[in-house]
Amino acid sequence: LPPTEAPVRVGTLVGLDDPGVIGPVLEKKPPLAYPPVALRQRVEGSVDLSVLVDERGNVTDARIVSAGGGGAGLPEAAADYARKWKYRPATKDGVAVKVWKPVTVVFKLP
Repeated sequence: LPPTEAPVRVGTLVGLDDPGVIGPVLEKKPPLAYPPVALRQRVEGSVDLSVLVDERGNVTDARIVSAGGGGAGLPEAAADYARKWKYRPATKDGVAVKVWKPVTVVFKLP
């Protein structure tokens, strides 16, 4: 007999690839504020982050995975920006859960 899984509780941290998990859906994000230093230095780039989306759809943590375009404040700006996003939370078997989700923030000069 396969082991029976304990029912998942609200707010449990699960993997995005776990069976029965439906990933979070981005509902809104504010306009991206370009870091002034990067603007002055005409720096563009993309920053890969891993964000923790909680059971209410809020981003409670953002970790920098890799950052293109050198420094000029892009990685920090990307992490701050991603923390302002709002998601429909991930669910596992219909219960709202927390997941780490990869996201990329692209800085393109206006």
